[in-house]
Amino acid sequence: EAGSFRVSVLSYHEMRKYGVLLGLLLVWVGSSAWAQTQDRYLRRLDGWYTKGRYEQVVRKSSIYTTKNPESPWGYAHTARAHLALASASQGRRQLRHLEEALQAWQAATRRGATESLMPQVAMELEYRMRELALLSYEDERSPDAKFYQERLSARALTVFRENEGPGEVTVLRAAANPAGLIDLNELPDWARNPQNPITFPAYVPPRDSLLAEAAKWQGTPYKWAGEKPSTGFDCSGFVLYVMRTQGYDFLHGTAYLKDLGWVISEAEAQPGDFVFFGYRDEQGNPHVNHMGMLYEVGEGQRKVIHSVSRGVVIDDLNEGNYWTKKILFFRNIVDVMEPPVASQ
Repeated sequence: EAGSFRVSVLSYHEMRKYGVLLGLLLVWVGSSAWAQTQDRYLRRLDGWYTKGRYEQVVRKSSIYTTKNPESPWGYAHTARAHLALASASQGRRQLRHLEEALQAWQAATRRGATESLMPQVAMELEYRMRELALLSYEDERSPDAKFYQERLSARALTVFRENEGPGEVTVLRAAANPAGLIDLNELPDWARNPQNPITFPAYVPPRDSLLAEAAKWQGTPYKWAGEKPSTGFDCSGFVLYVMRTQGYDFLHGTAYLKDLGWVISEAEAQPGDFVFFGYRDEQGNPHVNHMGMLYEVGEGQRKVIHSVSRGVVIDDLNEGNYWTKKILFFRNIVDVMEPPVASQ
């Protein structure tokens, strides 16, 4: 009987051991099946988006986020769908979709989403928000203007600034020359155009800081409408990004940048100044189609850093060079309070 009792005890322990293993196996199978179900659901969201069924993506993404509140994917899909709906809308309806897109993307980033999750969403959303937030509608009397400025632009600022580290902004006030203080009440006319708004830092940044930031991104690939290292740059997006790290902000595009700053001569141009390229028509009117930042000026030696099809590169601007032949003019945006003598 003792032997029989010992056998029954061993069998009990074995049953417990195998029961635990079986339970773990069932948990693994269940989690694997749930993961596959999630993947299928996300693929369906992609399929509906591809077919242009954006409203359905919004509805189904809401179901997904309810069941998976800590996953960034549902919110990211919601942001993408609302962004597409905004592109097909106008007026207050467009603003509503843009605000919903921002709210969803903010929720995604707070749950661990990065720009690599849906890079086209991050890039296009920020591009649209910065453009619209700065323009704030050309007609300031528009009934949507106040709504847009107070809610949408403020939310855009929160979404796209909250994840930036302190190293992103390299304006060091302690190291700035007190004489370089920018008086926002005494800005020149070119800095007061409501159709081409510009934001300035408190102090004029050292030009060496601009050049160091620009040089850091050599090799970054070209991307149309790109204005971040993670997505790539176009020509004006590269300059815009460098200037933003110093506390400036303005609209993306050579159509806007060509009118900012003091027009200076070639002899007056210094590293950190903007250089614009293009052609002149029969009447002599300039047509800008490219821009960069002057990188080096020396005796018989000039260089530009810009984003071209090869990515961000430094090219010579010496006599006979391809880009030299296309130079239209230079502009100085750094010395905002003290225009060069030749421009007075």
